[in-house]
Amino acid sequence: MIYYLAVRFSQETNMLLSEFRLMNGLSNGIWPKLGFHTTVSYSKEPFKYPIRDLPKHPIGFAAARNIKLFGTSLVLTYSSEYLNIMHNLTMLNGATYDYPKYIPHITIIEDCKSIPLIKEVLIPIILSEIFYIEWKENHG
Repeated sequence: MIYYLAVRFSQETNMLLSEFRLMNGLSNGIWPKLGFHTTVSYSKEPFKYPIRDLPKHPIGFAAARNIKLFGTSLVLTYSSEYLNIMHNLTMLNGATYDYPKYIPHITIIEDCKSIPLIKEVLIPIILSEIFYIEWKENHG
């Protein structure tokens, strides 16, 4: 099983992310399967997540200069002390993590081969909800 915790964004943040896709000619790319979100924990072990309430202010800012290719996913990375704390709390409560470092990011499109020329933008990351999913490992 995979135990997956993530956060979704406010309407304002989602709108700005959609506009970012449009203004950079990325609207034909494959949308992320779960919509715009940031993974907090992707664990092979069950865990508890004690945080339920989310702040109403921006927890970080995503800038176009932080666009990266993670495998074949075009992502916007950003810094967020709040999400780092959430991730660390899941680890303290039993979660596993297969990567050397937690990097908050938002998948913009999937199945991307290279990083296109991107127009600069600064998007405030405002959270709206936490969601949790359990699925069999071959969920892909």
